[in-house]
Amino acid sequence: MLISLGKGWSMSCLVCVHLYVQNMADFAEINAVYRTYFGINPPARVCVQAQLPKDVAVQIDCYGNHDIKSRQTMHVQGLSHWAPANIGPYSQCVKVKNRLYVAGQIPLVPGSMKILKQGIQAEAKLALQHVSRVLDAMHPECTIADTSHVVCYVTHPQYVEAVRLEWIKYLSNYYVDMCNTFKSPYTAESFTFQNLSPEALGHHGIELVMERKDSYFFPGVVGIICSGTKVIFTYLELTQAHYEKIQMKGEKDGMSLKSHISYTRPYDFMDVQDRKELLQPLTWLGYLQSAGYSVYK
Repeated sequence: MLISLGKGWSMSCLVCVHLYVQNMADFAEINAVYRTYFGINPPARVCVQAQLPKDVAVQIDCYGNHDIKSRQTMHVQGLSHWAPANIGPYSQCVKVKNRLYVAGQIPLVPGSMKILKQGIQAEAKLALQHVSRVLDAMHPECTIADTSHVVCYVTHPQYVEAVRLEWIKYLSNYYVDMCNTFKSPYTAESFTFQNLSPEALGHHGIELVMERKDSYFFPGVVGIICSGTKVIFTYLELTQAHYEKIQMKGEKDGMSLKSHISYTRPYDFMDVQDRKELLQPLTWLGYLQSAGYSVYK
């Protein structure tokens, strides 16, 4: 099939292989044949047992890229405490230009290479940690939050929801760090934007206070102001003491307690660079909203 794609394609162009096996009892034999097709820099691989048609022992699908010159691979050979060692003829990660292909990760304890048996949530968390560390080792600026395509296999449908929530929680940890970018130097006193009046900013502040008890970033609150094509992120830092005073309508005492709202610069959604910077935080906020704040409390 690779030959039919045209000149320049070969098995060495494969960057990631999905190997589906009908019966894991046949794996050793399948693996022995598989390894003969690749040299010292094999593709990343995902191998799972699947219910294939009765007369099909193995099924393979793969991704390829013939840019061999930019290809880099990573192999974790010895026991460590940061990621599991390779246990087959595959690379932990293959990098071609700005794309990274990561091998399938299971909840192996790196130091012992034994499966963690502490329930689906702990297993999902460990597997995601392996993915994150492999990405970081291959490209320090790449995190699991930058992934564009992820496939997760579970042994029973009842685990799907638990794994989905663990995935969202794992992603949200990166967004919590991102919230520090919302704590910009702009405060209510220094922030100016021609289309927003002090009354509008005040109304937005009231909305943030009302959302505080349901905020995932408790005791902080992240907000968004949209004006035309401009998007501004806000971050309210409100102490519990101040919040209680506001609830009790103790305006006089409450004024002595310091809380403040930070504002980012206005991002213009019609500007290409601004739009790129907006996509990530908006995506993570969408993840949090779809999961429901109560998941994290």
